[in-house]
Amino acid sequence: MLIKERVIKRFLVIVYAPSSEVQKMANRTSEQQAEVMKPWMPWKEMMSEKLLDFGSPLTNGIRLNSDGSTKRSKKDVRGYSMIQATDMEEAIQLFKQHPHLKWSEDCSLELYKLASM
Repeated sequence: MLIKERVIKRFLVIVYAPSSEVQKMANRTSEQQAEVMKPWMPWKEMMSEKLLDFGSPLTNGIRLNSDGSTKRSKKDVRGYSMIQATDMEEAIQLFKQHPHLKWSEDCSLELYKLASM
């Protein structure tokens, strides 16, 4: 009997939040900011080995154009994470309870499967 090997895929998760939410966070005290971020640590622990890179906040995005010109990005990209999962459905299930989605109704996540090169 052949046993099908479980193939693990990698996924990039892009975190979006409107500028208004980022400004609210910036106006909070460090204690209030820490309180808002508390739910992220249990989520991180729950992810265990599936979490390849917890990620980091992203700021001051710059768009680089084909002609070499640059301008400030207008996208509300605020962070990223890298995970591993067997397929997109598992990746979606892993992120359905992500604390970022509870921060504001305007916050969202996008999941992308990394293609083999």
